[in-house]
Amino acid sequence: MQKMVANYIFKDIFNFYTQNGGTLSHKLFREVCVRFNSAAMDEIIQDGRTLNMGCNLATIQVVKSELDYERQRIDWGESIKLKKKLQGEGKPLYSEQNPTGHKWLVYYTFDTFIHFYWHKSRCRLPNKGVYRFNATRGEAGNKTRLKAFLRSNPLAHTRYDKVD
Repeated sequence: MQKMVANYIFKDIFNFYTQNGGTLSHKLFREVCVRFNSAAMDEIIQDGRTLNMGCNLATIQVVKSELDYERQRIDWGESIKLKKKLQGEGKPLYSEQNPTGHKWLVYYTFDTFIHFYWHKSRCRLPNKGVYRFNATRGEAGNKTRLKAFLRSNPLAHTRYDKVD
């Protein structure tokens, strides 16, 4: 059975807005959306607040979860540094072809990790199990903003609730 994916882009949202009586220009509507999303994410990330998305979609917030040691997470930044260091020293790297090489993957060792969480249990959408929330990545992405905030403020983790 194939997965059906519907991605709505800004153009679709703007068309829906205008078809339902919206009168703002495309440029102004886009600016309003960008400012709203940025302000909402600032409150979620910096203040530890919860965003109620309305329309029975439930809420999104940043939370702390226990680290699942069966699914360890790789610290890619540290792993790449170690890999370059080993390569610079001329040491062979571990791989399937070279099982005796030096292992270079570094795993996170903390007890909790902080991430965005969609409270699906509060959502009233039919078939909500097939949906997921992915925060944006990249230079201007929200995952990057969260990571930068956590690095810049050593007590930031105290702002977030723990979820099991």
